[in-house]
Amino acid sequence: MPGVLLFLPFLLIRFGLLAAKNRQALPRAAHFAPMQGWEKIAYAVYQLATLGIFLALCASRIQTGSTGTWYGSLAVYLLGLVLCAVSVLHFAAPDQDGLNTQGIYRLSRNPMYLGYFVCFLGMALLTRSWVLLALAAIILTATMWPVISKLWSAAPQGLDARFYNRVCLPLGAALLVLMALCPWLGWGGGMRNKKSFWIVLAAAHLSGAGIWLLGYRQSVALLAAAAVVGILVGVGVLLARRDVWRHPPSLGALGAHLGMALAALGIAFSGPYTQDSEMALRQGESGTVGAYTATLLELQEGSRPGYDFIAARLQVSKNGKTVGEVAPERRLYDKFGNMQFSEVDVIPGLGNEVYASLLGLDGQSRVVVKVSVEPLVNWLWIGGTLMCFLPLLGLRRGKGRADGQGSGNAAPDGDAPKDTDAPEDGQTA
Repeated sequence: MPGVLLFLPFLLIRFGLLAAKNRQALPRAAHFAPMQGWEKIAYAVYQLATLGIFLALCASRIQTGSTGTWYGSLAVYLLGLVLCAVSVLHFAAPDQDGLNTQGIYRLSRNPMYLGYFVCFLGMALLTRSWVLLALAAIILTATMWPVISKLWSAAPQGLDARFYNRVCLPLGAALLVLMALCPWLGWGGGMRNKKSFWIVLAAAHLSGAGIWLLGYRQSVALLAAAAVVGILVGVGVLLARRDVWRHPPSLGALGAHLGMALAALGIAFSGPYTQDSEMALRQGESGTVGAYTATLLELQEGSRPGYDFIAARLQVSKNGKTVGEVAPERRLYDKFGNMQFSEVDVIPGLGNEVYASLLGLDGQSRVVVKVSVEPLVNWLWIGGTLMCFLPLLGLRRGKGRADGQGSGNAAPDGDAPKDTDAPEDGQTA
């Protein structure tokens, strides 16, 4: 059975059961507090890992059997579903203040996420997917670290985004290298096309040297960027073949590779090369972050339905040329007492994106803002979108396959020579 079937009960519980119990709880369950800097990278890693789990399930099959290992894996999966269901039911019944303090939420503040990870672990065990298992184990360990740390510390300790960067980014860079090289390697050993292999390898090395000369010398980012160029060149080489266009599964696989490469490019540079600065400004004063200058134009105060706010309007320029304006806010919601929330504003771009958050006022009535410049971060979302939709191209049946001709491992034309780089079903991944 396809491994993706394991995802359906999870989705029915997470969305169907929650909507049936309390439709208003759906957006509340998806709400995250405003994020800044490295918090956004950690959030992106979390979302991409979840997407990676889904994609891994699409490419896996449930390994059935009657052994103790199989029954144990099934038990872990069912336990995860039960935890998800209980968490959803209790989440859908908050108290009058909109907080969850009853049922399982008396024991844990994040039981729903615990259910997710136990469920994902069961999926990994049932499909025997080691990549999926590694992703689930990393996220589960990081999320549960405050609880685990109580074994040796009186004060619980959490893991910040640097943990994900140290663990996931090197692993991701190594996987990118494999993605660049594996399409040219045969399952039985040897190379499918030496010329294309050396073209991809040369492109990766030359781009790596060029990026190094430009001053981007962080090792993981440099390796990832060079591998991404290799992947893009490899995709271009394969797309130049007519037989690839007649083979939908190959188009879907190449689309997944393309999306993953672009997303990885955003992750590789947006983290290590983010620049940020906290500025205490009066009206008309300016502060700098990297090559950018932020000037405070005005400070506004006011009220909107449900909350009070202060907003700082800043003009952002680079090398004397205006880039745009940002208006970050500090909000005080009626239902959350004295708890303040920061509303980040952004100047979007395909290169650098500029983020601004209002931290408050200092003792001298100056506006304290944090301005961050994050390179290529939008390519993370572009690549993730492509990775979700382009593989759907593989759902279209190719010519000559409608009558059941050919096997799942046959070349697109069914008679391609063995020593060429004709893509085989599943061999481009």
